[in-house]
Amino acid sequence: VPHVALTTGSIHSLPFPDSYFDFVFNEGVVTHFPEDPLRQSAINEMARVSKGYVAIVGSNGLNPKEQEEDGNTSFTYEGMGPKRKSFTPDELQSRMEKAGLKQVFINLLGQPKCQPEEANLIVGWGRK
Repeated sequence: VPHVALTTGSIHSLPFPDSYFDFVFNEGVVTHFPEDPLRQSAINEMARVSKGYVAIVGSNGLNPKEQEEDGNTSFTYEGMGPKRKSFTPDELQSRMEKAGLKQVFINLLGQPKCQPEEANLIVGWGRK
């Protein structure tokens, strides 16, 4: 029988030791930190607690609909900025590499062979 434990904490200071998880997955959280240091802090923490792979899914900053959403949407989540800021594929790759991840790949999630500005989401993954 698998054991499940729930833990709460800050994404900027995860309550786990280094290299604790084989795989860390994040969907749609990092884009809610529009300030550059907070974005990088969250990605650094995900890389720190991973002993293998990290995958991040976020809104595509090249898509005009997502750019409009970034400007129009306000949030009141505790500890998060009032706006979101979508990642461009280049920014997500650069931030994952700054966190020490290697072999970082970025893919657009959308229709097969869609243009970069047509995809609503991007995914980045890399390994330690």
